[in-house]
Amino acid sequence: MKPYNVLMLCMKTMVHGVFLVLCVLFALLGCQESRKYDSSQETSGAVPLPNAAEHNATTFAYDKAAIEELRRNKDSAFRYASWSPLTDFDKERFKGLSYFPVQAHYCVDARFEPLTDAETIIVETTQPTDYRKMRRVGILRFVLGQDSCQLTGYVDKDQAKQAQSRGDAVVMGVYFKDRTNGVSTYEAGRYLELQYVEGATAYTLDFNRAFTPYCAYNDSYACPLVPKENILSIAIEAGEKMYRKPF
Repeated sequence: MKPYNVLMLCMKTMVHGVFLVLCVLFALLGCQESRKYDSSQETSGAVPLPNAAEHNATTFAYDKAAIEELRRNKDSAFRYASWSPLTDFDKERFKGLSYFPVQAHYCVDARFEPLTDAETIIVETTQPTDYRKMRRVGILRFVLGQDSCQLTGYVDKDQAKQAQSRGDAVVMGVYFKDRTNGVSTYEAGRYLELQYVEGATAYTLDFNRAFTPYCAYNDSYACPLVPKENILSIAIEAGEKMYRKPF
């Protein structure tokens, strides 16, 4: 082979080699950027707070794994999300929320008795100058252990109007107090939220999903106070426990 041809063959081989090396490098960089993006999504508020209506149906199966995942996601959101109710000081020291163990017997089916003449009432909040206009939409009757219980479901009129204008589900709030308040849970009570469905006759109440309102984490929030008719005489040892602010 002539020297000129040998030289050209060597140059082509070198060019192909450099091209392959560059392709590999770009691929590796692309993978790194993808991982960075995914990681930022996990810690920048992409994890939603589980404080809204989570289900498309009024009844659902008990799912321990799903509840535990919700709890992990909530901890992540509280620690990293810009819209977390925690102050910056508390975020830096936040070690996670406390919960009762997930227990199947705290997930119960409730008979729903709609209030056809649902009246609008004024519900006070934790802020003395704030109040909410709510409709008493129905009574939830259920049995927990040996106890027959009932709770009233409420729909915030302003929030419902906003949700409907966006095409979102309307939330029914079940605000309740029980014998754990001030002992192992927030003294002002806890909440359950369900998707409100017109004409529904049954709902599932999973007290493992009971959560503490934002006012427990930050005094600047206004949260509806539990109506007297939703004060239970039993202890609901399920769901979120009392939040203790870090020092």
